[in-house]
Amino acid sequence: MMSRSKLYTLLASCIVLFSISCIDEITLDIDNDQQFLIVDGLVSDVPGWYQVRVNNSPRIGVGNDNILEPIEGCIVNLVDDAGGSISFIESIDERGVYQRQLVGLDREKRYHIEVTLPDGDVIVSESQSFPEAFVPIDSIDWDVIDVEFINESGNVATREFVEIYANTPPLGQEGFIRWRVSGEYQIVEKAFGLLNPRNCYVQETIDNNNVILAGTEDFNGGQIVQEPILRLPMDSRFNIVYLFGVSQYTISEEEHQYWTRIRQLINVEGTLFDPPPGILKGNMINTTNPSEQVQGFFSVSRLDFRRTFVDIATKGFFADTDCESRPNANNPEKCLDCTTLPRSTLSEPPYWR
Repeated sequence: MMSRSKLYTLLASCIVLFSISCIDEITLDIDNDQQFLIVDGLVSDVPGWYQVRVNNSPRIGVGNDNILEPIEGCIVNLVDDAGGSISFIESIDERGVYQRQLVGLDREKRYHIEVTLPDGDVIVSESQSFPEAFVPIDSIDWDVIDVEFINESGNVATREFVEIYANTPPLGQEGFIRWRVSGEYQIVEKAFGLLNPRNCYVQETIDNNNVILAGTEDFNGGQIVQEPILRLPMDSRFNIVYLFGVSQYTISEEEHQYWTRIRQLINVEGTLFDPPPGILKGNMINTTNPSEQVQGFFSVSRLDFRRTFVDIATKGFFADTDCESRPNANNPEKCLDCTTLPRSTLSEPPYWR
């Protein structure tokens, strides 16, 4: 999926592109100080840590990085239709993030979130129920594929990617799916004269630029068969083994429609004469000031999760380490100290093979 900051400035960017593509210059009166509140998050029926993120959108036309502005000091509660309430705690590591470990939610109840901003405004999501249908994972497969691209010389070249595929059992019912994929790999320190090299295990977020969905119309004979859900360049991360963590969320039709519109915005194509995309309406409302627009979606979903190890050597492929053991090699810092990599640890995860 496209980064949230870029997504919420996409409309302004489209206006700029349209204006410079025409022969006649058009002066547009754009409010550079315009911002939107963005609230999003999810919960599921599987125990785990869940987050709600509260940010202001970037200021349109200001700066190059389009960085979100996290909002600290909020009060965030998950509320059910029986009056129960669970408080989310503000993260000390990441601004604008509120989190809570949930043991498991009652699939017979409806849930919504309430966010009280520091200025007193109260943001409430529409009440959501768990989907009646549940789409489990049958298997996750992978393969190495060649992908064509245009290189710096303007010529067509190919590069090897690792692509993963999702499969479901026959369902016999309607269903809507969203996939999220995380990654983790192993790296061994390597440099000339290095004694006692260490192993690090590195977690990474790999699907920020993807909205991966399936709906009833995508089911082949009542099931998903070899659906491509993510591909990664086959680089040094695959030197030993790579671990994909696939989360398959069974979502509501309403949420599926929302993320479909997000995906359409990300993959904007067509001509100058096509109608521009509209403002995306999620399920968040400012109950204090209803005229204030709030972006984002709060999801209540059912979850299935599967880990899949990828060892490219089993299919006759090889990936370099980026580290050399010859004298005076210009090795990256990670080759000497793998703990300098973000989200790395020397402790082998209990699920590692």
